[in-house]
Amino acid sequence: STLKPKTAGDLARQLRKANALVHTTIAKFVTNDSNLTEFAVVRLISQNIAPESALFLGSSMPIRDMEMYGDPYGHPVHVIANRGASGIDGGIATIAGCVTGIERPGTIIIGDLAFLHDLNSLALVKQSKQPLTIVVLNNNGGGIFSFLPVRECGDIFEKYFATPHGFSFKAAANMFDLDYHQPLTPKEFSDTYVAAQRGAGSIIEIKTDREQNYQ
Repeated sequence: STLKPKTAGDLARQLRKANALVHTTIAKFVTNDSNLTEFAVVRLISQNIAPESALFLGSSMPIRDMEMYGDPYGHPVHVIANRGASGIDGGIATIAGCVTGIERPGTIIIGDLAFLHDLNSLALVKQSKQPLTIVVLNNNGGGIFSFLPVRECGDIFEKYFATPHGFSFKAAANMFDLDYHQPLTPKEFSDTYVAAQRGAGSIIEIKTDREQNYQ
């Protein structure tokens, strides 16, 4: 005998309606905001990433941002994450190995501190036969700590948790002979990102404000 399909109940219909509302609200927020926020970046990547490519999500805010703000209707991709020893090391090296293995282009979304901890792996990006795009979210420190109770410890927060560094990464791109871009608007980012996936190794630096991200 065949099983009869079960119709969706009231709870399922309510959840679908709520989910559609959230999806629409996020889309409007990203579209109407002329500023290039971290949340806009992850959503635009989810909408513009090449099919079947590799996507590495950094362990701090990037993986959380993508979970909350990524577009679920984007192309299917190979999603990769690597906790490492403390969530901050080896991200660039990991995506370089992944694109070599699957023989497809790759994108990594990584925070500024994790980028600094794996700076030497930019040599692997330069050597890669597959296009590898590094999107570094530079908010001058550890953005995730702004969302934790420790942010209230004003006397120690900036120095010991946020750990601001004051660096920009254009010189790092020049040192390893990688293309460098610093888009300022969502449209500029989308155009830059789509082109980067067809080129060689590149760094796209997004400068944001930690307090603005928190708000």
